[in-house]
Amino acid sequence: MEQPLNIGEKIREVFEAKKMKLKDFAESVGVARQNIYRIFEKDTIDIELLLQISSVLDHNFLQYYTNGSSGNSYGSVIIPKKGEAETHKEIEQLKSELKLAKKEIDYLTRIIELMEERTKLLIEKNG
Repeated sequence: MEQPLNIGEKIREVFEAKKMKLKDFAESVGVARQNIYRIFEKDTIDIELLLQISSVLDHNFLQYYTNGSSGNSYGSVIIPKKGEAETHKEIEQLKSELKLAKKEIDYLTRIIELMEERTKLLIEKNG
């Protein structure tokens, strides 16, 4: 029977192999230095934190949560689930941002057209 993965121990192992300073690691992950020691003791971890740690240590920790074709999983990753309302709100926010970006593009396009007209008039006047 497989031993369940202790993700904190695996993170510590990779961290030590990278020979990174604890202070630098904590700053890069965005947590207080004391919290790094807590992370090293964790059996489970939030997926967003795990992805941040993976990025900082340049190591894919998600690979330890599946075992080939057998489908066994080790430990647990806590994946926050977004409600439908929250997702809808994000979509509406992105639509609004897209609409503003389109307006800005139209505005900048008009400025370019006016500058081209001005340049053409200056050339005609001085030419």
